[in-house]
This record gives sequence, C-alpha cells and structure tokens, in this order.
Amino acid sequence: MCHPCCWDSELGARNSDLLDDVTSNSPPDFRAPKSPLPYLASRISHPVSRISHLVSLSEIKGSGRGKRLYNSSVAAQNSGRFSGRSATLLLCVFLFVVAFGIRLMGIGWGLKNDLHNDSYHPDEPVIFDYIHKSHVYRGPKETEYYNYGTLFYAIVRASEVVGTAVGQIHRPESLNVADVRSEEQWDQLNAYASEAILWGRYASALFGALTCVVIFVILRRFATTLGAVAGAALVAFGSPAHIEHSRFQTVDVISIFFVALGTLAALRLLRSELVGQKRWIAEVALAAAIAGCAASTRYSDGLLLLSVWAALAVRRPKGWPFMAVIATAVTAVAFASTTPGFVTDHDYFMSNLHFQADHVMNQLTVVFVGRPPGYIYDSQLLLIGIGYATALLGLAGLLYPAIKLHAWALVTLAFFIPYFISIAFLHTMYLRYGFPLYVGIALGFGYAISAIQLRSNTVISFFAGRLKAPRHYHHDYYQSKNRLLCIGSAAAVATVALFGLESSQSGIRGVVAFTGWMMNTDPRDEAGQYLKAIAAQHPGLEVGLVAPPYFTTPAVLKDGEFIYYNPELGATLLARSHDPHVSPVSHLHTPPYVTYTNYEFEDAQRLKNVPDLPQEFVETSKNFNNFYEWLHTVYNEDKKFGENGPEVPDLQYIRPEVTVLKRRDLPW
Repeated sequence: MCHPCCWDSELGARNSDLLDDVTSNSPPDFRAPKSPLPYLASRISHPVSRISHLVSLSEIKGSGRGKRLYNSSVAAQNSGRFSGRSATLLLCVFLFVVAFGIRLMGIGWGLKNDLHNDSYHPDEPVIFDYIHKSHVYRGPKETEYYNYGTLFYAIVRASEVVGTAVGQIHRPESLNVADVRSEEQWDQLNAYASEAILWGRYASALFGALTCVVIFVILRRFATTLGAVAGAALVAFGSPAHIEHSRFQTVDVISIFFVALGTLAALRLLRSELVGQKRWIAEVALAAAIAGCAASTRYSDGLLLLSVWAALAVRRPKGWPFMAVIATAVTAVAFASTTPGFVTDHDYFMSNLHFQADHVMNQLTVVFVGRPPGYIYDSQLLLIGIGYATALLGLAGLLYPAIKLHAWALVTLAFFIPYFISIAFLHTMYLRYGFPLYVGIALGFGYAISAIQLRSNTVISFFAGRLKAPRHYHHDYYQSKNRLLCIGSAAAVATVALFGLESSQSGIRGVVAFTGWMMNTDPRDEAGQYLKAIAAQHPGLEVGLVAPPYFTTPAVLKDGEFIYYNPELGATLLARSHDPHVSPVSHLHTPPYVTYTNYEFEDAQRLKNVPDLPQEFVETSKNFNNFYEWLHTVYNEDKKFGENGPEVPDLQYIRPEVTVLKRRDLPW
C-alpha cells in the first residue's frame, strides 16, 4: 500500500466524480510524491491513511492542465454554457464586487468635517506625514519613518496620484505649517490631507477585496466550490475586524493581501505538473519575490519565505537546496527593491527598526499591562476578530489535514506557526497584528466546510437506513438523491458559523453593526454637537478635558491630534477656543461641563484589582481612579454617546464611549 503522501490512483479516479465545482486549472496533487517525514512516521500513519483519504480533498486529481474539469453531472447542470475558466472568473468577480462594495460603505468615517479637522484614526495623520515627509500633524521632532517597509507607502501614494488625476484631491501650494497665514489656508491643508487619506482608504478596501479572491483561488485547488466560497466569504463579509480595518489608510489589510498572494505562490510549487529545473527556479523566484514584497509592508511577513522552503522540502525537486538559497536571495533583493532605504539609508533605517522593535517587544504600556500572556491574549483576539465558530473550524480545518500530512496544510503552517510565535511574545498586542493569520484560518475554514459536505452523506445515509460501503462512498455521494442535502447541510454549517452566534459583534452580525456605526455620526461628533448646542444657549460656556487633546477628544476642538503632537501651539489653540471654551479640569478648576471617553479611564479601572503590577502602573492606576471618583462627586452624568461599542482597543476607534458630565451646582 502506498505512503499517505503518495498518490492513490484508485482514489484519484473516484475523486474525479467529486468535482461539483469548476476551475480553470486541474487541481494538482497537493500531497507530495516524496514524504517530508522519516520512514517511521509513514509506517505509524499508514493504518489510518485509508480513512483520511475518504475526507482528503487535497487528493483530488483532475485531467491535464488547462482542460475542463466538469464531470458529467456538472456538465449536465450547466448545459455546456460555461467553461471551468469562465465559471471561476464569474465567482471571482462576484466575490470581489461584494467584498469591495461592503468595504466602501462607511469608508468616509472619521475624516474632516465641520466639527474636526484631522482623522479620528490615530495613525492616519501620522502616515500622511510619513508619506509626504511633512510635519502637518506630527511635531517637528518626530523623525521615525521606517515603521513599515516603504512598499505600503508607495501603494498609498499611488492611490493619491490616481485621486489627483481624476480631480478628487486638491493639493495646496505648501505642506509647511509655517506657511499657513489664515484659517482658510489651514482648512485647505486639512482638506487635502483628508482627501488623500480617503484615497489611501480606497487602496486598503481594494486590497482587502482582492484578498478574498486570492483565498478563493487557493481553495479551488483542494476544496469544493462551496468550501472555496465559504473560505473567501470569511474574509469578504464574515470578519468584522478585517472589514473595519479595510476602511482605514493603514498597513494591516494591504499586508494580509501579500500574505495571501505569497501563500498562493508557495502552494503552486506543489503542483504535480511542475517539472523542469528552469521552470522550478522561475516559480520559486516568484514566490520568494512576493515574500520580499510582503516584508516590505510588514517586516514580520517576510516569514513567508519559510512556506517557500517548506514547499521545496515537501516536493524536493532536483537541486532543491540550491533553490532554497536562491529563494532567500530573491526575497532579500525584493525587499531591498521595495524598501530601498534599507540600502541607501541603512543607518537611519536600522535606527528606526530598532526603535520599533524595542517598542513592541520591551516597552510596557497601560493598554496591555495586566493582560494574559501573549499566546493566550493573541488567541483570544483571533477568536474575537474572526468569530469563535469560524476561527475554531478554521483551526481544525488547518491542523487536521496537517496531521494527516496534507502538503498544502504543512506549507501553510510553515508561515502560520512562526508568525504566531513572533507576536505571542510582544508586549504590544493589538488585534491587527494577528491579521496575517487570517489567511490560514480562512483556508482551514474552507477545507472544513468541504469535509463536512462530503462526510455528511455518510450521516444522511445512516439515518436513511442506506449506509454504503466506504469504498463506494464518494461515488454514491454524487450519484445519490442525498447530494443536495449534503450541500445544504455544509452550507447551513457555514452560514451559522459566519453569522456569529456568540456575540452581536461577531461574524456577519458584527459586520452589520460595525458598518452601521461607521456610516452614522461618530460619538465624538455627537458629543461635540451636544456641547456646542449648550454653548449657543449659554455664551462663554467652558468645557473641561480630563487629558490632553488627542484623537479621543470629543469634537469640542477641531485639531485634537495636531495639538497632541504640537503642545506649544496647542496651548495657544486652547486659549483661543470659544463656544465652548476648552480647558483642563482639575481639583482647582471645575468648568460647568466635562467630557471624556472610555480611553481615559478604562485601563486604570481594569488595573484596579490586578495583582503584581509594576510600581509605576500601580501609581498611575491609583491616581486615575482617585481622580475619576473625585470627578463623579463634583459632577453628575449628563449624557452618554457610543454605548455598547467594541471593547478591543483597536476596534474601539470607530465607537468610543463618550461621557458628558455636568457640575452639580449649576442652576440650569
């Protein structure tokens, strides 16, 4: 009997009846003809290999490359009107249009309006300055530039060029704040930044939608059509976190696209029809180049090179160690080409890189102190960002075939596991850092739905009293009356998992909620409108802030983030503020109204009962909590905005909870 990693011709013949889907290329043997594990492992796994073959979608073997893969039943259903290539193309277009359309809804969230000038996303104004090498928002002493590789900046800048070409972006004469002489010039400068950021968001939405298409294309190699659509749907409209961040001008969603594309390129190395050393070298170089580009968006994405190495180790073509060396060199060249500062400005690049590495690995911040260890907290964030049911199904669909030595799963895990380890020991643990793991989860989810679709025939047949012999199982699946029930049962599982049962902010329900929040008025603007209306009735009204202005500040000030990075100018702006006049609140100064967001106090309150905190955080938490208690003895709660929003820090951007307090002794 053959090794579990080898092709079973009998199974391949039976699985040719499995294809209820269509594709432009024949699904290759995604399990290697040579075992990547020692002989002993093959003997241990051999007794169960036959069972694993029954659900192994990676064993599907079609006809020659480029031929149609319709079986007779599918051909009859389609009446010969569509080829495999055209049907796949139509599904890709459909998925892209749906995913891109969803991401365009609410894409203007938090940008400049009559109440505030800068974006409510804390990174977007800074990224604008990085891209333009300006200091419109960040202070003149802010020098970090290489927070990310510069391919991300180039993509966003290209989107701005397109926006300018179609007349949607209007650049002022100067980006130097010192050249601003009037309120009109300041307004024009902020309007330009807002327009440029919007087109950067379009780039994120575009790459987010393309990621869904890439995942679908990958899954078409080893999953049924239903499974491939389910895996793509997880990213297209089943992940609230990914969709929210697809509407931001940030690196995260563009980064995951390159991870998906690099995974596709690495998995293509497993194709059985890939022969000839020249062709091998070309394919390896392509996969390695994409890994280098991925590293030029987020440095840690360079771990995709491990997937290329894993594919070479699985297939082991002639001269494969030399190809691994070539892949490493090509990755480095691709990275240096897309982040040329690595070579041309090496000292500055390394200085920035060391700063960022030290920041995320060693510097504790109040947001993440007192959290569970990284490997636990990051796992929780993975479940929250995707959804518990879909994430767990995805992990099962990724790990189970890896245990059964399916080469596609082994190659995918070659990136997935090291990347998870790379973020599990960071002190900075934002949910978005786990986005590259979504590719593996989506592939596993698609595989799991496909396996459910195939295995459900056994269950249905059992309850119908017509249990068939295992060797005729796959043939009976597609010839029996249970076929639609099998598809329906798998589709039902996928729908329920994607819907999000555990929370109203999970799955499709979360996407609907997040989209609604981003399309409606932001709570900071609601609070600003409310306080300005009171100021119109009470001229000279003063409103107090509990912390220096920042992106969290309700819209009683127009330039919160600018003031944060330019405190000297900020003091002047605060002094000139009117209707309402804005000032800091303290024990010695109690304005009639005070406003704050949950960002100011929630971490201090969370740490109140956490044992073994570093001393500086014990004092910080104590001081903030004492101030909070004093504040609520002097003031009554007057109004709240943005309740029941997300609790994860980088999901809260779109809906912080804003509180307005009113001093107890006011006559009105």
